[in-house]
Amino acid sequence: MASVVKIGVSWHALIRRKGQKGMCNTFQTKTQAEAWARQREAEIDRGEIVAEPGVLRVNEVIQA
Repeated sequence: MASVVKIGVSWHALIRRKGQKGMCNTFQTKTQAEAWARQREAEIDRGEIVAEPGVLRVNEVIQA
């Protein structure tokens, strides 16, 4: 699950998942930050964002 926090006048979204590099971005509104975080988490769940080098996903092992 992403963390969305207000820093000064902007909003910071941070996503950390095991086996993935941390992703973060800064936005003008909380709504934008939450939408970005939901989209990135969905991409991770679908396997569209690749894991860190040296980490294999199950579907990669099956295909190999």
